[in-house]
Amino acid sequence: MCILCVIQKLSRRVATVLPWLVIPLIGLWALSQLLPPAFRFEITSPRLACVFVLLVTLFWYEILMPQLSAWRVRRNARLRERKRFEALEMQKLRKTATRRCRNCYNPYRDQNPGG
Repeated sequence: MCILCVIQKLSRRVATVLPWLVIPLIGLWALSQLLPPAFRFEITSPRLACVFVLLVTLFWYEILMPQLSAWRVRRNARLRERKRFEALEMQKLRKTATRRCRNCYNPYRDQNPGG
């Protein structure tokens, strides 16, 4: 497995663990606001940035990625169906094109059988 695949696999595992890390931190901060100022859990800029990155990563892997995957599946199915329909139409045209009279070049299905 290449290093990119390993990182992607590891990041997915981390993303599944993120709610269990971020939500308790937010809860701890909210509860600490009830304590006296000396005991409060302060959010400094690096901590805030870290929590923000964790939340964005969680949003990406848990909300956007499944929607993108579902959209890709629907789009690929639609394209496959369109290609299949076009292939059937081309097959019909090919059949019509190969079955022509040697004298008048009309397709056989357009001619009268008795005439």
